Amino acid sequence: MKNALCFESFIKMLKPSNRDLGFYVDWEKCLRNRDRIAITLNHLNFLLGKDSLQMQECIATLFAEYSKAFEVLPHDK
Repeated sequence: MKNALCFESFIKMLKPSNRDLGFYVDWEKCLRNRDRIAITLNHLNFLLGKDSLQMQECIATLFAEYSKAFEVLPHDK
């Protein structure tokens, strides 16, 4: 689900209160989700910094070796 409100707008709208960011974000859940996909994200990091000529070949190589890495990317159903 895409947020309709950008982060900067959200922060500007906050009023002083007794709530901290933990009220708005389930940090434990975020950390669990990050840990669950950390290895997969590291595989995708292989693609960072590749130029357009190398990108297609590198994607094919990564997909052949570790196709599960692409499961964490958003896609239309």
